[in-house]
Order: sequence, then structure tokens, then C-alpha cells
Amino acid sequence: GAEPVPDVHQQFALLLADPSVPRLPNDPSIIDVSRLTIEHRKVYNAKVMSLLTEEQLDRYECFRRSSLKEPMRRLVQIIVGGGMPKATDKVIVAMAGVGKVFVGELVEEARR
Repeated sequence: GAEPVPDVHQQFALLLADPSVPRLPNDPSIIDVSRLTIEHRKVYNAKVMSLLTEEQLDRYECFRRSSLKEPMRRLVQIIVGGGMPKATDKVIVAMAGVGKVFVGELVEEARR
């Protein structure tokens, strides 16, 4: 028969034991998340998600679903005025990302 698929915790243990997984140069016991392959990142993210409480998971899902691109697009149009070149899309994505982080920080501060 087929071998059972390891659960998230077993997969993460394998990831930690894998010598090919990139580590931080100053501390080889810590995984360098910025250099993980797509497959390793999936395992890492699944482990992190498994550690969240129900409330944290709900908040994370709300964060993932939220988007500030259209409000930022309108704001940029107001500031710049009139026709907006297509190249501004990258600026809007960047501004929306910064705005999302700012809103997240406001929420966290309000929760304290």
C-alpha cells in the first residue's frame, strides 16, 4: 500500500533536519525563510498556520482577504488628477501594501 502522508508537524521536523534547507550564516540552527524553495515555504507556512489560535487565524484570514488597491487607486487619481498612466499600478500596489501594514498596526495598537 501507499505510505501515509506525514502531518504538518512531521513535515516540519523533516524540514528542520534537512541539511539542504538554507540557514542563517550567523546561526545555522535558524532557517533562512527568505531563501526557502516554494515547497519548503509551503511546509514552513503550514507549520506557522498550525500554531495560530482560532482568533489569530480568523484575523489572518481577514487580513489576507482585505485589499486597499481600489481605495489607493482613487486616492492617487485625486492627488495626481485626471488620467493615470498604466505604470502607476506598481505604485498603487506598493501604497496599498504600506496602507495594509499601517491598518494592521492600528488594529494591534487598539487591541492593547
